[in-house]
Amino acid sequence: MKMYNTSLESFKVICDAKVFEFKPREYTEVPDNIADMLYNQVKAWGVFPIRPNITEEELKQAKFKALKDYLNGALRVRLECYDMQKDHYARINVTLPPQRDQIKAMNWQKEIHKVLELESPIEVVPSFLDEETRKAIGIDLPNVEHIKDKLNQIDQNIFSPAAIAKAEVKRAPGRPKKVDSFLDPEIEGQKI
Repeated sequence: MKMYNTSLESFKVICDAKVFEFKPREYTEVPDNIADMLYNQVKAWGVFPIRPNITEEELKQAKFKALKDYLNGALRVRLECYDMQKDHYARINVTLPPQRDQIKAMNWQKEIHKVLELESPIEVVPSFLDEETRKAIGIDLPNVEHIKDKLNQIDQNIFSPAAIAKAEVKRAPGRPKKVDSFLDPEIEGQKI
């Protein structure tokens, strides 16, 4: 079975006396008999299994869940550790400038929030009236049309299998390629 790392960092994990290395935006082959056990270890790092016969919609949902798990797992813990270190030094009256890794983690957090906001469905506000009755009375939900227009302007195929394949990092022998953004290169220049 393959597992896909949605994060932009590489890490190693030991499971069942075997070392598995997960590289950024790449697939890692794992034995089927330990896939579930390994998934429980690495889901906080934004890794998800690609099960046989998975549909495009299931793949897209798994990618979103993995990004959310990474945002609420390893990335959140890392940012909290930076904040604790800053608080510790503030108690002894030492001011630390933001570290390079902290700035990178904060940028990743913002980018993941943007990606998840772009792909999340419009939130429906519950109402006792149907849409035609609300319009007839003059009740309109704020910003719904604005949100629909914004979503129509954005390419909705960010996490298609083709986009995931393009996002994979191809490693040439001796020269690793670096990926620094969660955003798709085609939409990275657009204002969000």
